[in-house]
Amino acid sequence: MKWGPSARTCVDLARGSWEAGSYASKVREAALRFVQDYNPTQELNAIDVPHTLFSIHPVDNENLVGRMTMSAKIATEHLFQFIAEACADADAHRRVQFFHMINNHPSFKTTAGYIFERFFHTWLVCKGTSQALELHCHSNDSPISNMFRPSLIIPRCREVVIAGGLSSLKNVGDSKHEMPLGWIPSHQGLAAVDAIIFTKCQWTIITLQATIAWTHSAKSTGFKAIKEKLPITFESERKWHHVFITDDEGKARSLRRQNLSELRHWKDDITIHSAVLEVRDLQITAKEMSNLEDRKVSTLASLTW
Repeated sequence: MKWGPSARTCVDLARGSWEAGSYASKVREAALRFVQDYNPTQELNAIDVPHTLFSIHPVDNENLVGRMTMSAKIATEHLFQFIAEACADADAHRRVQFFHMINNHPSFKTTAGYIFERFFHTWLVCKGTSQALELHCHSNDSPISNMFRPSLIIPRCREVVIAGGLSSLKNVGDSKHEMPLGWIPSHQGLAAVDAIIFTKCQWTIITLQATIAWTHSAKSTGFKAIKEKLPITFESERKWHHVFITDDEGKARSLRRQNLSELRHWKDDITIHSAVLEVRDLQITAKEMSNLEDRKVSTLASLTW
C-alpha cells in the first residue's frame, strides 16, 4: 500500500473515514512537522511518531543480545515525495540542516538519496528560476595546471523531455527539439542513469547520475542500451561524458576516481566527471517538485495502457 502498512490507516481509508485528498493533506502536514522539528539527538519514539509517515519494525538490539527493540522508518517511497516537497519549501538554512541530518542517519539514507535525486531533477527542469544556470564538472584527466577549472560545464536545458522508456531516444535528433535538450526517465528502472543532456554547439552527450554515496557503479550494459537506441548519425558524431552529481566535494573526488572496471573497454569513448550540486544554493519549490512528479506519473501511467 502506498500509504504504508499501518492498520489504522488501512481501516480509515477502507471505511471512508478519509478521502485520498484529505489524507494526503494530513500526510503533508506530518511531513512539514518532521522537516521542521527533527533533531537527530532525539531518538524516534516508536509510540509517538506519526503513523502517517512512519512504520514500526523490530530490530536487533546490540546492547541486549537476543532482544528486539522497535524502530521507526519512513513507511513507503510514496511518502518520500511528501518529505522531499516539505524540505524544498523549508527556508534555506533549515533545508540544508535537515538534509545533512538525515543524510548522516543510517535509517534515513534511502530517504536522503531520494530527496537529492528529486532536487537534481527539479533543478534540471526549472529553467525559469534565478538559480545558477550551469554546473561545473571535474575529471581526473584534467591537467594539474587546470585542476580548479571545470573540465565540463552542464548547460541550462532549453527543453526537458520526461520519457517513458529508452525507445524515445530515437527522437532526440529531431529538429522539433530545442538544444540543449534534457531527457529524464519517468521511472528509475527505465534507464541506467538519472538524466541525459544532448547539446548542439558542443556536440556532446552527457549522462548524469545523482548520488549521495562515496562510490557508485556505472554498468556497461546500461550505456550499451542507451547507445543502441540513439540515432546512428546523431550518436556517432558526439563525445560522451558521464557525470556523477553529488552533494559534497569529498564524495565528488571519490566518485570520479573510482576504478569502474565495467567501463574499461569504453575508456576512449566515455570520460568520467563529477560535480557538486549544493543543496543550500537550490532555488526550487515544493510546487515545482510536485509538478515534475505529476509529469512522471502521467508518462508512466500511459505505458500501462
